[in-house]
Amino acid sequence: MSSASPPRSPSQSPPAEASADELRRLNSLLRGRLTRANADVQTAASSRSVTADDQHRLSRTLLRQTHDLRALESLYSAQQREVGRLRAEIASPHEPSDPGAAPDPVVVQLESQVRQHEAEFRNLESRFDQAVFERDVLQDQSDHLAEEVRLAGDEIEQLQEDRNDLDRAPEDAEHELLLTETSLTRATEALQQAESWAARLAETSGTAPSDL
Repeated sequence: MSSASPPRSPSQSPPAEASADELRRLNSLLRGRLTRANADVQTAASSRSVTADDQHRLSRTLLRQTHDLRALESLYSAQQREVGRLRAEIASPHEPSDPGAAPDPVVVQLESQVRQHEAEFRNLESRFDQAVFERDVLQDQSDHLAEEVRLAGDEIEQLQEDRNDLDRAPEDAEHELLLTETSLTRATEALQQAESWAARLAETSGTAPSDL
């Protein structure tokens, strides 16, 4: 018992023994697949465009977040310097200290400013940490979208290659169909010639004079 032949992709060239009807069906099938391939390419391109737009918007947001983060860093450094200056000023003696005397108003004011700046400093630290966290989240999202755009580009390239293969396949099938129809026409003509020759031979044999 002969082994079954392996399945053949519709995009491959049809076998030489394929009939005209088989070639027509194959041609119709290939054209249907080509239409679907074109639709798949358009869908993938549209999806890639949307993803690229999302990545672009996210990149702008990430850029603004980075600028805000740098501004916070500058403000953070300024607050550190101001607190250091105030502490140094408090530490410097203004007048001889008297345990029973009232606190120096200048020192009291400076200490109040230090407490205020320290509160602002802690608030800046919290804002800075939050900004760093948000920046990292945005960066992860941007990297993810960039990978999606790359994968979508690879998918589009593969779909375009498949479409090009399918685009050539109907031409191959039509060529095979033309060859088959030409061979069929020639075979029909040869058969008609053979039948005509046989008829003439029969007529000649029937009218030939007998040797008796």
